[in-house]
Amino acid sequence: MKMNINRLYIVLAATCCVHSAGAQEFGLEYTTELQTRFKKEANWVNLLQLEASVDIGKYFSVQAASVSTATTVSEPLIYNMLTFSNIEEENIPFAFKRLGCEFHTGDWQMFAGVSNMNDNYFVTPLASLFTNSSCGIFPTISCNFDIANFPNASLGVTGKYDNGRITADVAIYNGRGYHGFTGDNCVFRFNPVKDGIFNINSVTYRSNDNYYNLGVSLHWRDSPCTEGDSGTFQKEKEIKDKTHFAIWGYAEQKIVKNLYGIVQYSACPAIKDGCRNFAGAGLAYKCGKSEIALYSSYADFISEYEWASEITFRYTISEKIYIQPAVHYIHNSQTNGVVGLLRLGIAL
Repeated sequence: MKMNINRLYIVLAATCCVHSAGAQEFGLEYTTELQTRFKKEANWVNLLQLEASVDIGKYFSVQAASVSTATTVSEPLIYNMLTFSNIEEENIPFAFKRLGCEFHTGDWQMFAGVSNMNDNYFVTPLASLFTNSSCGIFPTISCNFDIANFPNASLGVTGKYDNGRITADVAIYNGRGYHGFTGDNCVFRFNPVKDGIFNINSVTYRSNDNYYNLGVSLHWRDSPCTEGDSGTFQKEKEIKDKTHFAIWGYAEQKIVKNLYGIVQYSACPAIKDGCRNFAGAGLAYKCGKSEIALYSSYADFISEYEWASEITFRYTISEKIYIQPAVHYIHNSQTNGVVGLLRLGIAL
């Protein structure tokens, strides 16, 4: 722990030096959340994100971003597979979520280095409103493959084309994600032979506050997989199919003024253990600084299932601060119950 804290101080100092040397962008986001089962059980979750970007000439920039997480309870308040809180993780003093060089010109961008999917995929405005993590990245990907998904990242190359109406994203990552700095958990590790390769591609069309997205991901790995290697639900076995693919589509549609709808579907048909189908739908109403939304989803795992529903309200106190209570109802193969949370977000 002492080594990790010292490393955090060094990186923060380096980031501050970069900023003073003329970084074009520097940001800090802090999110804190109180969770309760409305009885004796409670939890306090925290997420700190730092970001910096420095231009090098006209077309290149160096980018760095980190995450730090803290929780007072090591286990979730209720058994859930879809993760009702998208910021809850183990205690991680410091981890890179982005570190590398970006090339940009006109409508095109390319990045090489450490990164994760959360910056470019499943980040539309309505999906980002909900606190349930599966309203973003779908469990047909996150639960089946231990890839570059929060809080993990991995070495890779990403590309983007964005003309304001159409966005096309493509990325190739090391087949496993990490958040450490040493040994087998090193985020700078690149080992396709043992970890495989993960490829993700999506196209988004935007028009008048409407978003339509289609995508496909491929995960190739030619080695035995043990529990913990490929998500919570992957049992120890030899993977016979070297390539697994997942497909998805979702839409965010304005129904009438200030009322929006969202529908999502994803499938990973060839998976032998994990999540093979996922579907979700919701509504959101926006009025000034207030947003209220309702969302429900169903995940079909090979040996289990889960219904997860959420009602949430976000109030923007200022341009940099918001407060958000939410209530989740979770019903799965093992349990059912209600969890409440109160979230506060600050951006600088």
